[in-house]
Amino acid sequence: VPTPTPTPTPVPPPTSAPTAVPTPYAEQIDPNQTAPSIPATSSNTTVTPHPNGSGSPLLELALLGIVVFAVIAGTSFFLFFRIR
Repeated sequence: VPTPTPTPTPVPPPTSAPTAVPTPYAEQIDPNQTAPSIPATSSNTTVTPHPNGSGSPLLELALLGIVVFAVIAGTSFFLFFRIR
């Protein structure tokens, strides 16, 4: 009867982090930076209000119709389930 040969213990994988050098960032941070990196813009950001009555009357009627329809639909929905 041949004697069984013991199987060698498997080598555990390394648990430490790989020793590769980390790649540097694309831009180095300059601690002595004096000028801002974002240039100042002279864009016009003033808000000009529209004059009164400049809205389209058709658009205002459409919005009013949507609100009236929503109120009627909501109350009828509520009353329908309230009766049942």
